[in-house]
Amino acid sequence: MENLKSQFNKGYLRYLIAISIVALCTILCLPLREKVAPVSLTMIYLTGVVIAAARLGIGPSIFSSILSVLSFNFFFTKPYHSLTFYDESYYFTFSMMLLTSLIVGSMTAKLSQLVEISRKEEKETHFLFDFAKGLSELKNQDAMIEFSKNFFKIKTNFAFIHIENNHIDFCFLPNQANDYDKKAVETAFEENEIS
Repeated sequence: MENLKSQFNKGYLRYLIAISIVALCTILCLPLREKVAPVSLTMIYLTGVVIAAARLGIGPSIFSSILSVLSFNFFFTKPYHSLTFYDESYYFTFSMMLLTSLIVGSMTAKLSQLVEISRKEEKETHFLFDFAKGLSELKNQDAMIEFSKNFFKIKTNFAFIHIENNHIDFCFLPNQANDYDKKAVETAFEENEIS
């Protein structure tokens, strides 16, 4: 239950940050309202959407895209401080602004996910390389078994190794497992109740 609440709060926080990014874009654009064509200011909002996508994910990116269009309409199209507008060409502007924000935002969010996956895979590759390198330096089975036990306890925080008839079984517990769970699994594993 606590984990679910934490995830909810984290998701909620990401959307609050997206709102903050759009608010910051608006604050940056306000002094330029009378000096620059309103359509040019959409680039600042687009930059905000890209930042939201890269740091917060696809949901907050879509949210910031929609909020950017609404903020642009409210603050930078006449009549100001209203969601109505006189120039009908803004239908096209808003549509293109939203479409561009959604496309760029979703592509940026996807790229961020791929970078994260790549980092995890790189860690796993280093982990396996270190393990293979350590094993390759050893000459006998007992040394390999002892190395394996120590390596997995250090690198994964918790692991059990069971050896029977020259067959090696591994059992891993996540780092967040409590001591009671660890002891229960260790006992069951040693008594050959886990295969």
